[in-house]
Amino acid sequence: MNHKLHLPYWQKGLYLLFMAVLITGLGVQPVQGVSAASNASADLKPTEVITIEALIDGRSWLILQRNMIQWYHLDFAAPGRHEFVNVPTVISGKEWFPIWPDVPDAENRDCQCYSNRFRGVKPGLQRSKAPVEIRVLEGRGTVSILEQPSKQNQHALVIEFDDNPYGGPATYQIEIIVTLRSKP
Repeated sequence: MNHKLHLPYWQKGLYLLFMAVLITGLGVQPVQGVSAASNASADLKPTEVITIEALIDGRSWLILQRNMIQWYHLDFAAPGRHEFVNVPTVISGKEWFPIWPDVPDAENRDCQCYSNRFRGVKPGLQRSKAPVEIRVLEGRGTVSILEQPSKQNQHALVIEFDDNPYGGPATYQIEIIVTLRSKP
């Protein structure tokens, strides 16, 4: 039997086996034709991103309603106020120094109070039924959406920053991903 004659078939078999293992092992699925690629792009909806960066010590809620943002502070020092400093909340590159009631002191420790409002958030929230998503870029505790915008809450998004399990403050950075309404 001539082994040189069967070697190319054996190599092709190994090549196909290698490619099958590579594709399934990496979880990659090949696109089947032009229609599959064009259907995927039809599902994409336009989005815009709002970035938030804040110094968090304890637990606070960030409330976004239309083009306005406001903090509601619950536990430990208010955002940006740990050890009596005044660090801004940065909203898509714009610095905002929230004004707090300063009760019992400038840290506003455990005050369960609201900051003033920052207006001019872009893109802002639209009255849409599409859910808003968040992506945590930096932070050691949990960041979660407590309330999605709805008619019942006057289209407000409520995001909780929870740094309670850790001692001292930490910088948190998130992206708020807003799905825009498509124009008919």
